Amino acid sequence: MNADQSASRLFGHDVTAKEEVILKEEDESQEEEEFEIHTTDISRHAMVSDLELDELEDSRNEISKVTKKQTTWAVNCFVGWLESQGLQVELRTVEKTELNGLLRHFYGSVRNSKGELYGIASYIALRAGLNRYFKEHPVSRPVCLMRDAEFTSANKVFMGVLKRIRRSGRDITSHHQALSADDIRILRHSRAMDTSTPRGLLNKVWFDIQVYFGRRGKQANRNLKPDSFIIRKDERGLRHCTLSFGDETKFHNEKDQCSMFEKPGSEFCPITSLLKYLSKLPSNATALYLQPKKELIDEMWYSHVPLGVNYLGSMLTRMCKEAGTSVIYTNHCIRSTAFHQLCNAGLDGRDIMSVSVERSESSLRSHQAPSLESRKQWSEKLPESDSTGPAGLPPDKFGFKP
Repeated sequence: MNADQSASRLFGHDVTAKEEVILKEEDESQEEEEFEIHTTDISRHAMVSDLELDELEDSRNEISKVTKKQTTWAVNCFVGWLESQGLQVELRTVEKTELNGLLRHFYGSVRNSKGELYGIASYIALRAGLNRYFKEHPVSRPVCLMRDAEFTSANKVFMGVLKRIRRSGRDITSHHQALSADDIRILRHSRAMDTSTPRGLLNKVWFDIQVYFGRRGKQANRNLKPDSFIIRKDERGLRHCTLSFGDETKFHNEKDQCSMFEKPGSEFCPITSLLKYLSKLPSNATALYLQPKKELIDEMWYSHVPLGVNYLGSMLTRMCKEAGTSVIYTNHCIRSTAFHQLCNAGLDGRDIMSVSVERSESSLRSHQAPSLESRKQWSEKLPESDSTGPAGLPPDKFGFKP
């Protein structure tokens, strides 16, 4: 007789009575809820248009594309390993016991293109990608490489390799190089960020958004729109900007917490550059980053054609080549730059977490949202980008919220 049965026999009447009370309370609560639903005219559910549903579906599809790419990579690694061993296996029909033996050897011997152990994240992604391949369409097999008992020995080898990777030090994340102060200065005063030109203004605004909002990934930038920004004024009349729109769940925290603040009197003011850029876009623009016109015949500097995800993914590299920086940086380096600037300013790691896109204690996990004043102080620590062109646009044109 187990503990639950003993308790039931010893306290049977009390338990039954208690259950009856709970059920009665649940019934009464449900009746009250039904009554409230029927007697109120205010719906708690949002009205969503077909267009909004399509946008949500499209954003999910874009995330799925990345997942499919990772799955394809994992399968190609496994198939390539099988071929190197002179093995031909039909993955859609192979028995679990045979697959376990293959995976046991694969986990133990697979190496990257340099003949080295994979980093810990890549190694874990290999097994996860293979698992998705077996479980999802079109294979759709009832297989779980992590939990099924048939794969116990393969998983023991997998865990053993993970320990070896950690002992070798390959579990230490290699962060992207931060932009040096000299290279930031070069970018500021180069034609690549000259806001008197369509291309320079575009580059400047893109750079500011990466610094202050940490937009991760090419698709995240591609999903931004002109109405993605909310500009308000604080009690002193200074403008600050936040992001507010629903594209992908991955970015909700950073959009809620990050802000871009005005720098009065500075030629590098990010708010001034953003407003100027928005004023040069077509009124019916569907994306934030648009291709500059080849010929300027009016105040609209940009066409209706959005910049592609691949173009946006190499923005900083092109800017560095044009400006002549000492190092050719990638987009990810901007994220490291903002982090180092805040660290050098003496901010605590948890404070940085609350205004950054980092997700863990080692990578700066997000915590409670900071005050507006704190975010303004931290914003002033972030690297300014340049504007050598005219600025100053009427605030009321963009409907600022006090």
